[in-house]
Amino acid sequence: MTSMGLGEYLECCAKQIGNKSFSLEGILDCARLHWDSIAGIFTSLYGSKRAEEIYSVLNQGLKLGEVEESHEVFKVVSELLEVFLGSLDMTLASPILVSNLEMILNILVEKGIMPEDRRRLWERILLEVKLRLEKNVLWVEGGSATPLIALSDEDLPWALGYLWPYFLDQVEGKGVEGVLKEVQSSIYEGIAVRLKGTPGSGKLALTYLTLKHLITEGYLVYAGDPNYAQLLSGDKVVFSPRGYYLSPAGNKGDIKEIDVSGRLTLEELKEIALRIGAWDGVKISESMLGALVEHSGGNPGFVEAALLHLALCEMSQRRCEVPDSMEKLKAKLRADLPPALVEKLTNLSLISARCFPTGLLEVGEDEEDFFNRVFLKYDPLGLYSWRSLVSREAFSRKIAFPYNPYEVVFSSESPFHSAWSLLSSSPRIGSYVAAKALSELYEEQSYPLLEAVVTLSPGTVARLLRSSTVYRLRVLVGVAEKMGSLALAEELLSLSTNILKSMGGEVLAEELEALTVELAEIQAKRLLPELALRTLSGFSPRDESLRLRSEWIRGASLLNISEYERAFTHLQEALRLSQEGNSRRETYSIRILIVDALLGMGRRDEAVKEIESIVKELVRAECTLVDLLFEAAIREKQLKGKNNYAVCASLTRCGYPDLAGSYGCFS
Repeated sequence: MTSMGLGEYLECCAKQIGNKSFSLEGILDCARLHWDSIAGIFTSLYGSKRAEEIYSVLNQGLKLGEVEESHEVFKVVSELLEVFLGSLDMTLASPILVSNLEMILNILVEKGIMPEDRRRLWERILLEVKLRLEKNVLWVEGGSATPLIALSDEDLPWALGYLWPYFLDQVEGKGVEGVLKEVQSSIYEGIAVRLKGTPGSGKLALTYLTLKHLITEGYLVYAGDPNYAQLLSGDKVVFSPRGYYLSPAGNKGDIKEIDVSGRLTLEELKEIALRIGAWDGVKISESMLGALVEHSGGNPGFVEAALLHLALCEMSQRRCEVPDSMEKLKAKLRADLPPALVEKLTNLSLISARCFPTGLLEVGEDEEDFFNRVFLKYDPLGLYSWRSLVSREAFSRKIAFPYNPYEVVFSSESPFHSAWSLLSSSPRIGSYVAAKALSELYEEQSYPLLEAVVTLSPGTVARLLRSSTVYRLRVLVGVAEKMGSLALAEELLSLSTNILKSMGGEVLAEELEALTVELAEIQAKRLLPELALRTLSGFSPRDESLRLRSEWIRGASLLNISEYERAFTHLQEALRLSQEGNSRRETYSIRILIVDALLGMGRRDEAVKEIESIVKELVRAECTLVDLLFEAAIREKQLKGKNNYAVCASLTRCGYPDLAGSYGCFS
């Protein structure tokens, strides 16, 4: 999968190079013809100055004879072909193309244009292409990210599409506490929970409060596919951003449904009304408060929507009463707004998203005040949300309408959160968003968009890139990691390992081992230690540096799931390998983890002795290890209950007063 412009350039080059009567001049012609589409790629790879120089050479309109004599033109040809090779799709490859590229490589080497590292790069890509042609592995199905993302309590509102907690503290009275107790009791017993109830019955708020309480109790919470909870262990919960479904780690399918309709008390409904009214500037009389509660039927969504109606009445300087039924309330909300805005909101309601990017709907100046009253707007993430599902239902109708979300999410304040808000309710647009983002990989915004896609629609990106070379996928992995898009990196690595496994043989076996370790590292970084351990199950790489990394990952992952004795065994082996390799940073990092393993095993005296030794050595070490000194010193302080002022001196000497302050040197 490549951009339309790049794709046309690649096809043009493939047609030229795959021809027996091939000429270098044809490559220059392809670049001239498609320069507007590929200029951004050359700028991102070589810098704007070099891209301008390449364009200048192309504009000279050189002929074949001049090409053969020009060192600079040969250099440009090598760069043009490097982009072709790096982006090559296997559907364009052929034996003739490989043979001609090998011939070109020899020419470039002879002319001194191809440095050793670039020569090896070309040879690696050509080797893969040749082997895949021989084994008929043009594309490979399969490969996906683990559809989970670990979250903090601050992330819960956007992940659920429920933005109220960013504006108001949530009401927690006897009714809420009763539901939370029932849900948490099931979670503690390893049973999944699905909340059910009428629209606006408070399912979303109760899901949020349950997750927030679980995080407070030390649970690690993930958004994603609850079916993956069975692969996890310990105090962990997976919730579905599309529903009201929570599954604890290790759950094998047991589920309990809890109806939350009418569970909130009158006092809680009154408190909800008073908090929203105060925040929204709506004056609520005692009689009005009584009517809100009486007509709500115990439904907090009715209270929220009724208060919206009253707020809109105040804007229009009208005196309004609380409608006595849900249907009357919905009709009132439609009548409160200008007809043109009602039409826009009706269309917007069709995507069924709880929240959405601010740019998805454009309103006129005369509509803006109404619009901002109907929705909650959270500027830091560039998101709007309906105040309640009741409000959204007031504008719903059963027709289809086309909309183009890509440009909106691409240009939003936070592309990841914008894409998440739409994909969590409309997963079918994942393929479209992914295809567009993959066509603009030289734009930074593409990576957070793809991160949302691979989390909520795993396998989509791998399917679009299934005929890419492993080399290209590895390049994208590097960029994804740099951008913090670790789920995307996992999906790309999963696809890469599948491709190499499909090829078989020993030629690229070492590369497969390296990719396997890298995949496990990414899973560990994503706080998925169980998945990292599965990836490394039965894995024994031949390369010593890979053995070190795999043992290190195993040890750290086992620590994460409290299997301390097994963690200790693997970390001891990693320590032995690191000492043989004479890497001080690796050795100290592993020793610090061994201290954690000792503590977990109840061997506190040994742990104290070891951490004291580590800190003593690092105090005297070079300043490049100051981060490890700080990490070790914090552990020592926790164990001994006092500062080590040699640490303070070292942190200050190395020029890190912020770390010294965090350690407590100035208190």
